[in-house]
Amino acid sequence: MPLFRFDHQFSLSGISMEPQNFDPRHSGELLKHMDKQNEVLMESYRSMLHELQKLQVEEEMLMRKLYEVMKAHGFGKTNDGNPK
Repeated sequence: MPLFRFDHQFSLSGISMEPQNFDPRHSGELLKHMDKQNEVLMESYRSMLHELQKLQVEEEMLMRKLYEVMKAHGFGKTNDGNPK
């Protein structure tokens, strides 16, 4: 089941959003709807960016830990820079 579903046609309180049927009298309502959608999208963006940053920090910590484990088991580099 997809996480998100996108429909090409949508309606706003029964107002058709198809370009050929759009009534310009509803442009204020459409603007409010688009502003709200923009807010939702920006909040989603900030949330995903925050999660990505947390995952990047976690990845860096895990890579350091892996390096420590490998070094402790003799899989690290020697003093001359060549791997064992």
